[in-house]
Amino acid sequence: MADGESPGQKAQRATRKRIRRIIAEDSEWSLSLVPTLRECVLKHLVKTFAERPVFEELNEHDQSYIINHLPTTIPIIATANRITEESYWKRCCRLRWPTGDMANHGKSWKRMYFEKHVAEYLELYVPATMDDAKKTADMKALLVLCADHVENLNLRQLLPPLNTMPEPKLRKKRTRQTVPVIAPPPSSDAAGQPAPGQQQQKQEASKEDSESDGEEPAPEDIKVDHFDIGVALKHLPRLKRLSVVYQVRNVGMNFDWSLFQFTRQDCAFLARGVERCSDLTELRITKSCLDDYRARVLHKYLRSHPSLQVLDLSFNKIGDRGVKALGKLLHFTSKVPLKKLILADNLVGEEGALYLGPILQQNKVLEQLSLRLNNIYDRGAEALFVALKKNTHLSNLCLSACSLTYESTTPISGILEKNTSLCELDVSCNPFGSDGGKLLYEGLTLNPKMTVLDVRLCDIGQEYEYQINSMLKRNMESQGILPTL
Repeated sequence: MADGESPGQKAQRATRKRIRRIIAEDSEWSLSLVPTLRECVLKHLVKTFAERPVFEELNEHDQSYIINHLPTTIPIIATANRITEESYWKRCCRLRWPTGDMANHGKSWKRMYFEKHVAEYLELYVPATMDDAKKTADMKALLVLCADHVENLNLRQLLPPLNTMPEPKLRKKRTRQTVPVIAPPPSSDAAGQPAPGQQQQKQEASKEDSESDGEEPAPEDIKVDHFDIGVALKHLPRLKRLSVVYQVRNVGMNFDWSLFQFTRQDCAFLARGVERCSDLTELRITKSCLDDYRARVLHKYLRSHPSLQVLDLSFNKIGDRGVKALGKLLHFTSKVPLKKLILADNLVGEEGALYLGPILQQNKVLEQLSLRLNNIYDRGAEALFVALKKNTHLSNLCLSACSLTYESTTPISGILEKNTSLCELDVSCNPFGSDGGKLLYEGLTLNPKMTVLDVRLCDIGQEYEYQINSMLKRNMESQGILPTL
């Protein structure tokens, strides 16, 4: 008994001891050891939610308890159309993708979860297996379940059929051995030609030497068709943005050229699927070895698309013939409302740029065009700048690293003086020289609308580069645009 306690405190402490006969070490110990019936029922509902989901029938307070205690491992078939609370889907996303950004998914955690879940499923889908019918049915069931929540689909890889995937190759290190010469072999036959056996031995020896020098043999022309992506797109009616790459990531020592093929059948599957997606506004097919023939196939199925606004075919093998096919999408009679065309790092040359020039003169829809890393040279660039004298809708043009020289600065300066609709022009990585920088600066002084003129790595000198940047800053301030650092 502690000294200095009042009689009331002593009586209260004695009462506590009589009620609490076991003094536990847990400070939160309480007499209410038996949970209420409501708590027991809610815990049971959480435990059996995967087998027998009950959610809509509960009141708001009980639904909140279910959401806060529901594990993230519950199959989405039980939660897709029942759980709409963002807090639950945020827990699911953070557990699977700690670095995900929901800003790329309409600022919705639920939409982010379903879009990334469908993308991962399709990226790991292996076609042409023994149970292919069952896997296809499972894929369709998943897509139907997620259809209302998928508007953006980003496929970073597509796997080829299982029976064509390469096995790891181990190369033995070739060691040179000294073989004693017993007798010289016959050098030639009666006609003066090498003997057949000797010729075969020379071919085998040269093959072994090339392998020992580290030269890879020529890739075999193996046709590897991926799964019909059109079947997947058919079950995603709300899809608005699609990005696909026909390759296999992280192959390591299992590298084989067959893993990076975009076959004609794949192109037909994709083009037909995109044609069915009437709400699709953005299509990106990058790093997929898309050539002229496949570009013509895309044009065949896209020429009547009612809503396509962005077409990105960067890092492919599209040449002048492919550009002629895609250029028809920009014709003034085309029904495609294409506003952005990106053909960076392809095989476009002078002929392709000369074909695009007259089409741009009559086009009234396109706002951004990128031909970066294509050798269109001065003649091709001149055709584009001549078109811009009449085109008043294009606002962004990228001709970075297009093998332009000083000869292109004269038409560029003329466009800067007369065209006020072009606000962003990228001509970096082209050797213009100081004289070309002077022409660019003189043209820019007469253009109050230009806000971006990229002249980095153009050898125009620090003086003209500083003056151009100062002029651009003045134009941005006059338009109320904050300059970026």
